Amino acid sequence: MKKRILSFLRMPFLTKDYWLRLEQKKIEKRYRETLRSTKGNRGEIDHAKTEHHSDWWSNYEQQEALFTEKLIKKAERLRVHVPAKPSWNYETGFEENEDWDGINERYLTNTGIAKVRDEIRKEQKWQREGRANWAVFASAIGGVIGAITGLVAVMMR
Repeated sequence: MKKRILSFLRMPFLTKDYWLRLEQKKIEKRYRETLRSTKGNRGEIDHAKTEHHSDWWSNYEQQEALFTEKLIKKAERLRVHVPAKPSWNYETGFEENEDWDGINERYLTNTGIAKVRDEIRKEQKWQREGRANWAVFASAIGGVIGAITGLVAVMMR
């Protein structure tokens, strides 16, 4: 229940990320306590493992979706290409895609993250080079102004 509420809240990313990590610790603690209390009952241990895996995976997907959301916002701000999300087919579910994964939450895989980061780096490098060109131009203008000032000073003597 808390996870569903958390996913709908509009918290700042750091706060939401903090709560997801805190929830992950609670899941691990609850699992260890459940294993201690089962006293070797195989059925209860299997149930605890299944429940732990389900809770852990749901939390993992939320963390990955949050990271993906932050990365996509940065990519959109720089206007770079983000791999398209796979489309939904009612008969087979989501199409297979090497860039996206997830059952409840869609998030970028390591391959998709690498592609987006590469595009972001290329754009940032292009922007830095553009600013560097302006810096060269500005220093050349400063040199010309200095030369003209020196020439005027020599002629005024």
